[in-house]
Amino acid sequence: MATLWERIKNKFGLCYAASYLVCCKCICFKKTAELEQHEPTFPCKILVVGLNGAGKSTFLRQLDILKGSLPANAAFDDIQPTSGFNIVNHAHKRWDFSFWEIGGNDKIRKYWDRYANDAHGIVLMVDGSSADSFSEAFVAFSHLLQSLKQSNPSHSLPLFLLVNKTDIPSCATSTDVAAALQASIDKRLLSYHTLSTGECNALSAESVVSSLDMISHQLDAFYRADLVGSATTAQAPDT
Repeated sequence: MATLWERIKNKFGLCYAASYLVCCKCICFKKTAELEQHEPTFPCKILVVGLNGAGKSTFLRQLDILKGSLPANAAFDDIQPTSGFNIVNHAHKRWDFSFWEIGGNDKIRKYWDRYANDAHGIVLMVDGSSADSFSEAFVAFSHLLQSLKQSNPSHSLPLFLLVNKTDIPSCATSTDVAAALQASIDKRLLSYHTLSTGECNALSAESVVSSLDMISHQLDAFYRADLVGSATTAQAPDT
C-alpha cells in the first residue's frame, strides 16, 4: 500500500508534495511552540543565605543581567555587602523565581528564619576559596535549620549548597564542602530536608544558568506531586 507521501506525489507532482510536507512541518512546529508558550509556570521563593563576601549579591546581579534588567557589560566591582535583603525575580524553565538574598553579617543572620517560613527552597552560598569561613557559615545555617524545625517540625524543604568562586584555583570542590557541612551540622536537622550541591562562578552567566538548571531540576523532583496536581491552575507548590 502506497504511503501518504507517495499518493500525494503521484497525484499532484513532486513540487506540490514537497510544499505539502513543508507546510505540515511548519504547522507541527507552530503547535509545539504554542504548547511550550502556554506551559504553566509556578511562583517559587528561594531564600539565598551565606556570609558576607560569599557572592550572593553577585549571583543576583547576574540574574538581572540574564533577564535584561542590566546591560551585559554591567560591572560587579561596585557591589557592597547587603545590609538587609535584596530581591530579584527571574523566570527559568517552569519556575517563576523570586530570589531573596538576606544579608550575611552577624547582626542579620539571626533574622534569616523570618524570611524562610514561606520559602520553597533555601540556597546556602559559600565562598569555596575561603576554607576558614566554612565553619562560621555552617553554624549560621545550622541555627536557621534549627529555627525551622522548631516552628514547623514536619516541614521539609529542598536545600542547595552552592560553592562559589570556582574561578579561583584554591576553591574547594562541592564534594569537600558538602562533606564538611554534613560533619558540622546535626544530621537530624538535615534529615528533614533534601540537600543538593553544586559549584558556581557567579561572575559567569553560563555558570549561573547551570546553577539555575540544577535548582530547577531538584525542585521538579521535590514538588513533583504538587506540580501534577496544580498544573491546570499554575499555583505555587504548598510549603
